[in-house]
Amino acid sequence: LTGDAMSSGGDLIGAIMAYERAAELGIDVQLSLADVHTRAAMFSRTAGEHLAAEKHYLDALALGLSREQLSSGADYLAERATDAHRAGVAARIRGQADVAASEQARALQLDPTHVGARHELASMRFEILDFAGAALLWRGLFEEELALSGDGASHLNLARALVRGGRADRAREALEAYLEAWPDGAFFAETQEMLGLLP
Repeated sequence: LTGDAMSSGGDLIGAIMAYERAAELGIDVQLSLADVHTRAAMFSRTAGEHLAAEKHYLDALALGLSREQLSSGADYLAERATDAHRAGVAARIRGQADVAASEQARALQLDPTHVGARHELASMRFEILDFAGAALLWRGLFEEELALSGDGASHLNLARALVRGGRADRAREALEAYLEAWPDGAFFAETQEMLGLLP
């Protein structure tokens, strides 16, 4: 009741605290709490408090709301993810590897589907010889590209990471899967060439 009253009165942070206390006591306030987090996120956005807005939206997602239910909030998170990705790329160019990795990780927290952040993080893992980590990210991208078009080159990066990680057999499987799915694909020649170099 306190949470409802505070929410109606516009004290969204107070409402969040009240609902969280109610949840600790075993009361099901999940939907109310998710709703007030989305309202608090909108308020934070209009006030220019972007980190607070991000946190409120992510809290609402953690409470079970879908990105579709966030409506414009999902677009906002995607835009913020792109900003973080760009900041990460700039940091990497400046040689600030830790900052770059942190920004790309933040981009993926805001939008787990962000293609650019996934590519960038995979490349960074490859550079520090984390071939398994790089392969994991590139495999996800390759599987998406395989289902959509033959214009993606993630399978080539995936194969490089697998070979460096001692899994040439898996690299061959990925390259052959691309050739089978996209015989007229943009990277058909490069794929055949790489396949021919495998042991």
